Amino acid sequence: MKPAVRPLVLLMDLGNVTVRLRFGEFFDALGAACVPARSAEELRGMLQDPGSGHAGYERGVLDGPGWHVLLQRRLGLALDYPAWLRLWNGVFEANKPMEALITGLRGQVRFWGLSNTNAEHLRHLKAAYPILGAFEGITASNEVGAAKPEPAIYASALRSLGVPGGEVLYLDDVEDYVRAAESLGIRGFHYTFNDDALRGTLRSLGFTLPPLDMRFGHV
Repeated sequence: MKPAVRPLVLLMDLGNVTVRLRFGEFFDALGAACVPARSAEELRGMLQDPGSGHAGYERGVLDGPGWHVLLQRRLGLALDYPAWLRLWNGVFEANKPMEALITGLRGQVRFWGLSNTNAEHLRHLKAAYPILGAFEGITASNEVGAAKPEPAIYASALRSLGVPGGEVLYLDDVEDYVRAAESLGIRGFHYTFNDDALRGTLRSLGFTLPPLDMRFGHV
């Protein structure tokens, strides 16, 4: 059987791939910052509702201050904008195994980000996580006006990269987003902090990787 061709690009989701998300702590703190206080479960449901404005925020229809005002009205959020941004940007933490992997692959493959995100998160991530300096660029939903799993956002990333989908390996923690990419001819890997499996896949594609540092592995 013909061996798989080594991809030219690793196309990477940001939240829960390049960095970790801590939404449990976020929703607890958000609930305590609302008047009246709200439960984490209630807030999750409210933010998934179309009336929350979150979808428009991620597509760049609402800016950060505009979404903040909407949250004040809808949730009873009792934080001013700077305090809200500290809470909102506090959902992230480093994904050390992924940082080690990216460092080990530099010079062997191109890196590009693909994320459903917003201007505030994107600005914070670029400033707080130097590993993003390995990325040539990031295709962000708020900048292109489309969000995963819509085909338009994947097409935008491929246009920026200038390569066909078959030359790209896409990593995402949401399986539906991986499948959407695959339907467009992009190779996919469903990443669930399964770092050993990812490294095995990359080695099978011809990449050279150092051993996973046990300080970082199996977290």
